[in-house]
Amino acid sequence: MASKTLHVYRASDGKWAVKKAGSRQSTFSTRQEAVRTARKIAKRQREAQVVTHGRNGQFVVTDVRGLPVIQKPPKQSSLGTARISKAISDTLLKRLQTA
Repeated sequence: MASKTLHVYRASDGKWAVKKAGSRQSTFSTRQEAVRTARKIAKRQREAQVVTHGRNGQFVVTDVRGLPVIQKPPKQSSLGTARISKAISDTLLKRLQTA
């Protein structure tokens, strides 16, 4: 099953990258260009979502087409919502870079 998520994140060279699991990344000089390109790609697909990874490790779902919206973490947690979001984002980026 092909991935339906396009990730926008800061690449190791300092540029912004757009990548879908299992495919090559495209890099852009600005975050806006990367998000714009990811949204164009998502619009051509029946089901897709665009996830933007921030500098602080948290991610934001910026566009969803034909898929259920990812729920926000609970407001109260013994681990802290920021730590949970960062851990999820770190795991996603590691998997994406090895895909």
